Amino acid sequence: MSSTSTQQNSNTSYTTLGELRIFPSFQHVVNFSDELSTGTELASTALYALEPSADEDLAVYMTLDQDNPRSVVWITRHSHRDQPYISGGVINMFDIPESSFPRHLSIAFGQDFSERSIVQGIETMEGDMRERSRWDSLSSDMKTLWDLVTANNEAVASYVHGLGLRERTEVPME
Repeated sequence: MSSTSTQQNSNTSYTTLGELRIFPSFQHVVNFSDELSTGTELASTALYALEPSADEDLAVYMTLDQDNPRSVVWITRHSHRDQPYISGGVINMFDIPESSFPRHLSIAFGQDFSERSIVQGIETMEGDMRERSRWDSLSSDMKTLWDLVTANNEAVASYVHGLGLRERTEVPME
């Protein structure tokens, strides 16, 4: 990835890595997107799909570097409270094509949350999408976004893993 910059205001924070915009949490991506705050049925569906579950202690969201993106890829980490440094993750896609219903795809990866397991998860999702002919049903924005994620999978994995390490060190041990 060619450049990195961070944007912050009181409601949202994101980092751009090349043409990717990366949000460090669910709330940041919601605050950024006007469409998610409209209260429409589509917005409610998107919010439900994008919100991390109670057993996920990290969720990092990626969109194209544009206003009001309709395609999102995000990576979550499962929290195992009894073993705080052992956890797998999930790679998710949420796509809102212009002429059809929203699509949500996901795939779990790894027994740990390492850079290597994140890269392997991205590669597994890529193979699954291509083999099962899911690619043709995606919007052009999602195809562009996913191509950027796969082309830069090591940099994405490093960034996401780094956020995960920072989150783990900021959480007090019980």
